[in-house]
Amino acid sequence: MGLFLICISIIDVLLGAHLLAGWFRHKKKGETDEEYRKNKLNLKKVAELKNKPIQIHRIGISGLILGVTYIVLAIIITW
Repeated sequence: MGLFLICISIIDVLLGAHLLAGWFRHKKKGETDEEYRKNKLNLKKVAELKNKPIQIHRIGISGLILGVTYIVLAIIITW
């Protein structure tokens, strides 16, 4: 249970890191090459989003604290 909660907190941190910002701009069906090039991503907005500090939400902090607590309790109980 402790490792599961730590994995959930890691996923929460990674989702808040905006790692996939600016990746998924595909050509729409029926869109010409000129229209596709005209609708490029705004690189400044993507850069601002990626350069923000990583935000850790309550789920991440709670999962980390509870996970470490469960692991420490399991070690103490099985000692």
